[in-house]
Amino acid sequence: MRNHSASMIKYTCCALVLFFSGAASSRQATILSDTSLAKALGWVANGQGICGGYYKNPLQAYTRIPLLDFNAATTQIHAQQTHLSFFGTSQFSGHVTIEQPGRSLLANEVYFYRDAKTGKITNMDLLGNIRIEEPNLLLQMQQAHFALDTQTGQLTQILYRILLRNTHIHLGNNQQMPVYAWGTASRAEQTAQGLLILRDTSYSTCVPVHPFWQVTAKKIVLDRNKGRGKAYGAWLRFRDTPILYTPYLGFPIDDRRESGFLFPNITMTSQSGWQLGVPYYWNLAPNYDVLFTPVFLEKRGLQLNTHFRYLTPYRRGTIHLSYLPYDREAVAWAQNNVQLYSNLPKKNRLMFSWQENHTWSSRWHSSIDVNWVGDDYYLADFNQPSTIAINQLAQHAEVEYQDDFWDFKIRILRYQTLHPENQAQVSNPYNSLPEITLNSREMTFHGFHYQLNNQLTYFQRVQDPGQTTVSPRGFRLHLTPSISYPFINEAGYFIPRLQLDLTQYQIAEQVGGLEKSIQRILPILNFDTGLNFDRILHASHGTYRQTLEPRLFYLYVPYRDQSNIPLFDSALIPFSYDSLFLTNRFSGADRLGDANQLSLALSTRLLDELTGAEKLRASIGVIYYFVNRRVSLNDPLNVAEQNTDWFANPSYVVGATSPTTTFSPIAGQLNYNFAPQWSTTADIAWDPASHSVVNAALNLQYHPTPLQVFNLNYGHIRFGDPYVSTPPTPPDSHKNNFNRLGFSFATPLKNRWSTVGGWNYNISHRSAQSFFAGLQYDSCCWAFRIVTGRTFYALNQEGGPIFSNVIYFQWQLKGLSTVGISDITDFLTQNIPGYQDDFQSGSNFL
Repeated sequence: MRNHSASMIKYTCCALVLFFSGAASSRQATILSDTSLAKALGWVANGQGICGGYYKNPLQAYTRIPLLDFNAATTQIHAQQTHLSFFGTSQFSGHVTIEQPGRSLLANEVYFYRDAKTGKITNMDLLGNIRIEEPNLLLQMQQAHFALDTQTGQLTQILYRILLRNTHIHLGNNQQMPVYAWGTASRAEQTAQGLLILRDTSYSTCVPVHPFWQVTAKKIVLDRNKGRGKAYGAWLRFRDTPILYTPYLGFPIDDRRESGFLFPNITMTSQSGWQLGVPYYWNLAPNYDVLFTPVFLEKRGLQLNTHFRYLTPYRRGTIHLSYLPYDREAVAWAQNNVQLYSNLPKKNRLMFSWQENHTWSSRWHSSIDVNWVGDDYYLADFNQPSTIAINQLAQHAEVEYQDDFWDFKIRILRYQTLHPENQAQVSNPYNSLPEITLNSREMTFHGFHYQLNNQLTYFQRVQDPGQTTVSPRGFRLHLTPSISYPFINEAGYFIPRLQLDLTQYQIAEQVGGLEKSIQRILPILNFDTGLNFDRILHASHGTYRQTLEPRLFYLYVPYRDQSNIPLFDSALIPFSYDSLFLTNRFSGADRLGDANQLSLALSTRLLDELTGAEKLRASIGVIYYFVNRRVSLNDPLNVAEQNTDWFANPSYVVGATSPTTTFSPIAGQLNYNFAPQWSTTADIAWDPASHSVVNAALNLQYHPTPLQVFNLNYGHIRFGDPYVSTPPTPPDSHKNNFNRLGFSFATPLKNRWSTVGGWNYNISHRSAQSFFAGLQYDSCCWAFRIVTGRTFYALNQEGGPIFSNVIYFQWQLKGLSTVGISDITDFLTQNIPGYQDDFQSGSNFL
């Protein structure tokens, strides 16, 4: 039989699908693990893949196209017996089949009841072996009754299988397999439109034969109007053994954010012991929310953490506040060290952080980044994941205006510098209060390119503990107009450029005997020229274009004595290949290096002729100095305090080269990407005068699949890691070099196991910086991983390393929740370049 109006069928299918879409989202279950149930769900066991089988989906082809609305799709009805009535009861019986493109409904009998007065269908019954299928949905039941006028109904003996959207199992090689949830319910009632009550329900994402885990509940209330579900008397079972009971369980059933408890966070560190956090998510409004997390720290007490997020059409921000009202560990440590240290941790531990980006208009922007802690020991005690202690917290705010010609910015930058007395001390940097910048875009006029950069900054510095000499402070006005006339064609280029460095200082608290008003005017002249040659190379695996690119770069800057200028923001840039083409060997504007030099460089590249991809780039170069370099980093304040050990010989400054040699170190650079799975970068600067390496870096990565990566890295900076010892280490000792070797990896093992690890070793100091190792098991419906490690984060007063031991733990029930801490992914991605985390998490609401 064929019914083109499809009105009765529309009501039937629509009601049932809406009914069970909500039921399947409940994520609760009583598991009946037998072969007949697996067969009814369409499970086919083949012993292959991570799940050992798959679900049959006869309507799989319809997953690629959107299904039509019920009232728009063509409907066919097949039945052995049919009785139609336009005023009483219509009956279909005997293998009733109702079909639409992408949908099917089967039942033994279907009844439609009409109102005697209006003739409208008011009720319907479905009886015996009811089965509804869509591409990602399967429903079975024995009986169903619906009152269409009141949107209520009752169902009995329900079995469902539904696709969990946005939840997949990673199979490697960029392949994913969707996760299906299935379960049962003895009966269900829809008491009002959008409100569904299920009794004796079950939920699982495991294979339906001997499932590993299951959740059962006596009663579940699903409110699709609010997107919220409530379960009562819920048990978490493993291998049919109940292990966890909760009288109440709240959870979302759609994408709407709802307030509620999240699953707990678990970790362990050597500073605080075992930690258990129970987050509560508070959805205040669609555009702002709060995550409140009380954390019990085994050694310290109860810490209260609050994350507040807000979002408007023009601004986005987060505020993080942490408060521990009484730190038992800090109080005990202070009592034991009160005779040794004057600066002790406080018993009440505080932390505040605020980040915001604000777009006022298409041209005006602002940003804020404020970080503050209540005492000098906070980062050492609570920094997670444990990393090298920065001990300098930036407090930054800026407003920026941009148009077609100008970039205007006002910035305030200050630091909270921490001075824990059980660690090696660090010095306070200068604060910029404020820094005003006005830079023009590069503009052209009759072939000339010109640009104007301007900056006005007020510098102020907080005294270091125990410092007796007052640090200079003051204004610096720095103007740098420039003009160039480029000659560029396919064969090469020649770019002459002239720049003026105009700097004016007005200094307060200047070191005695030095002028307070200082003016520096210096020209910077450079010529940059190069040629381009290329040829075609034919190889067995492709055709390539090889280039040969010689380059000359001449730089002239006259000498000017600058030893009377304080070091507000300048430092020496470690020598590398990029140094060949810099116009100043110092960062910042307090030192402008004198120069009369010529850089000679040669580069070659291999380009895939078909795709244009760069397979290889190799460069080498050197600087020929016509005169010695006289400008150094001598700081008037250090001279006044007679702290000149590290400045007596400029060659001992971090990354420095000799100021008297004729040739610079020979610098080279290599980028190699000949195979897609290999990536290599290398930089080296070798000094022929001292027969030593000034700087070097090597990064080698093998990345054959998204889930498999191996990294090898090496770094070297001469005098870049001073070794603190008694008696003091000589300045030219190799122990003062930054000289570290690192290795990290992530790789699958056999039988669903995978592993991660990393190791960093300080070659100069002959000590391990950090190491970590982890193991993960990933099955069809659950996953587990544990990562443990030891991380260096500071030096003690004697220069010895201070380490933090940590254990991370995560355990996941796919399609239900992740139990554990949320920052394992951050820890691994920071320590394993190229790592892709496949440890998925579902809803965390409790």
